[in-house]
Amino acid sequence: MLGHIVVITLKIKPERIMVKHSDEKLKKAEARIAFLEAELAFLKKLDELERRRYRSSVNTTRYIQTD
Repeated sequence: MLGHIVVITLKIKPERIMVKHSDEKLKKAEARIAFLEAELAFLKKLDELERRRYRSSVNTTRYIQTD
């Protein structure tokens, strides 16, 4: 018996691969931006809470003068 070799050629356009890769990169970048925006909002809230706590501690602190 003779062995037969079958060659299959797939024609994939490089543009399709590039577009798919670009779409994936875009999705990752958008997810990163969303994460950073959420982190920024959290840090702003945390900063505001710390400022309020500082103001309240300064306002309630009584200074005692000693001679």
